Amino acid sequence: MTRLYLGERLEGSKASLRALELDVPPWAREAFYARLLGRSPVQMRALWARLVFSGKGRPPRIVGDVDAALRELDHDPNTVVFMPAESAAMARLKPLFAL
Repeated sequence: MTRLYLGERLEGSKASLRALELDVPPWAREAFYARLLGRSPVQMRALWARLVFSGKGRPPRIVGDVDAALRELDHDPNTVVFMPAESAAMARLKPLFAL
């Protein structure tokens, strides 16, 4: 799943998987990028700038809050989003990775 956040397309059972990002404080996004992707926010912005400029990808769409992310997940089961573990547990979601 980390490859989704690095701009690679992954194919699910019937449709392409897509990544969303939750609008979180900068320190949470920095921890996510560092621990899961091994990159800094600056490196991620540079990566996405290259992919967008070359026409090879678009960054994950950012959703405003956990409720919006849960609506997206209900609407499209081929979606992956990082969110606080407590929120995922309350929604009975299966975490793929926990900080």
